[in-house]
Parts: sequence; structure tokens; C-alpha cells
Amino acid sequence: TNAVLALKFHEKGYLLSGSADSTVRFWDLNSDSCLAVLTGHQGPVTSIAMIPGTHGCFISGSEDKTLRIWKVILSQTQKGSLTGTPKFLASLCGHTEGVTDVKISKMLYIVSASKDKSIVIWSLETGKVIARFRGHTGGVNSIFVMPSGLVISGSSDKSMRVWKYTPPSSK
Repeated sequence: TNAVLALKFHEKGYLLSGSADSTVRFWDLNSDSCLAVLTGHQGPVTSIAMIPGTHGCFISGSEDKTLRIWKVILSQTQKGSLTGTPKFLASLCGHTEGVTDVKISKMLYIVSASKDKSIVIWSLETGKVIARFRGHTGGVNSIFVMPSGLVISGSSDKSMRVWKYTPPSSK
């Protein structure tokens, strides 16, 4: 283990932690035990977001410039304790520098921020980039996604910006 850089609470009493050792750990808060260690990132894990309504799916963002989509399948051992089986689902590549933050919008889009000064909107369904916001002159450190779909970003350039993504209307 190494420095803990990201935490995300799971509604069923679990905690996900992202670490400087490039791992994500899935913790059972009731037993204070680590149920699964997820490996695959090539740099520190800086952010984690739960995907609502998916029973254990989440996204991790890393200094390795990628986002990874995971699922942890919980099961009971013969002794009755819980264990987690990690399953890697997809890797999303679209940033040129480390990912600093990741969120899921109410409309189930993935929104990521990066040191490359951009915010990227991804399709959760296809994993493809569907929009990219540029305008900061420094890395984007943090994002907040409003229920209305507005994205607020905070940057090393000492500014906050508000962005609006309007999905294309279906015909």
C-alpha cells in the first residue's frame, strides 16, 4: 500500500480507495477487511466514481492518463466471510496527461478532468469521447456535475469555469 489519494463510499457499506501504488482497494467497513485489490493502472489512482444502478460498477482515474471501468462481484467464502472478485470491464483513453477527477452525470455520462487542461464527456454505453471542453490555461483539478448537466471546473490557473453539455437530440 501507499498514500491514499481517493475515497468513494458504496451505498451497501463498502469503501473504495485509490492509492499512489496504482491500485484500487475494495473494503468492507463492517469487518474492516480488504475484499479485493484491483490492479491495472500504471500510475497513482487519483479519483473514483460509482456508477449508479449497476451493483458494484465504478470508474477509476489515474495519473497514467486513463479511466478504467470495473465491477466487483461479491461472494461468501465457505467460512462465511465476504470476498470480492474484481472484473476489469474497459479502459478509456482520451487525455494527454494525468486524470485528476472523475464524476458520473445524472444522465449517466462519464465526466473527467485532467492536468492536460481539459474536461472530457464520455459515453458510458460506448466508452467513446462525445465532448471535450478546453479553456483553462492550467490543469483541471476538480469538477462538479450539477443535476442540470452543468459542469463546474476548478483549475491550477486560479479560475473556475461553468460548462454546458447538451446531448444531441434523438430523432
